[in-house]
Amino acid sequence: MKLTKILISITVLILLMAGFTFYYFKCNNNYIAAQSALLDTNVTEIKAMLDGNIDKLHIKENDEVKNGEIIAIIDAEEYESRLNNIKTKINTIKKNQKLSKKSIDNIQNINYETINEIKTAKFNLDNANSDYVRYKNAYKDGSVTQKDLENAKKNLELANTKYKYAQIKLRNSNNMLQNISTKESVENKQIQKLTEELKKAQLDLFNTVITAQTNGKIKQVNVLEGSYVKKNQVIAIIIPHDFFVIANFNSNTDKLKINQKAIIITPNNKKIKGIVQDIEGNAVKIKLTDKIDNILNSKEQVEVKIKI
Repeated sequence: MKLTKILISITVLILLMAGFTFYYFKCNNNYIAAQSALLDTNVTEIKAMLDGNIDKLHIKENDEVKNGEIIAIIDAEEYESRLNNIKTKINTIKKNQKLSKKSIDNIQNINYETINEIKTAKFNLDNANSDYVRYKNAYKDGSVTQKDLENAKKNLELANTKYKYAQIKLRNSNNMLQNISTKESVENKQIQKLTEELKKAQLDLFNTVITAQTNGKIKQVNVLEGSYVKKNQVIAIIIPHDFFVIANFNSNTDKLKINQKAIIITPNNKKIKGIVQDIEGNAVKIKLTDKIDNILNSKEQVEVKIKI
């Protein structure tokens, strides 16, 4: 009798162990696990793009914001002044260039007249020179008086003076045109440089308005209204509405499908539900479906299990 009871007890124990073993292997064969997965919260840091005082702060912690919504405004007076100064310099140079253009037109008109003046002077000079030669020969044979010869010589000298004066006048005008052209070239380079400065000044003025780069919740605000910020200083941190886990599986992921349920286990053993959103080779992207406002750390290591 005792032997029978012992045999029954042993049999029951064996059956229980077999059942437990079967259940364990059955459960463990229903999912695949990744022991090295990272929580990717895509935390967005909102940074100042330039130095300045925070003129207006539009957000506080836990505010919901949308992409493009104004976060803060930096005092724009300095940047507006710089922009206006550059515009004034460009306009001044362009006004000077308009005046130079008028001067060029006037000088070119004068040059046209001067060229005609040179032609006339050269014609008169040639005639005066021929007259002088003729009078000089006539004086030798006594056909003209000395006074006639002297008058012919004076006419030649006067014609020569007028011709040289017209040439000098044209040369001076051309030098003026060359100087204006050189000045215009320098001014064009100045405008080119100022135009680049203008673009930067316009961008700086635009960047005085700091906006959200994504939808989400303001998790942290690092500045106060009226405080001074430096370029690249973090103004606020936005936590997105959607959290993801990027998991790399050593085992075959062929059995995984989009929208399969997943369990994420945090380092403090908190279980969070999720679904498979994307599969690329052995890398699986899982969207968390549970609300996890308390998770702050981006790239936190977690454990992932996916039912198959």
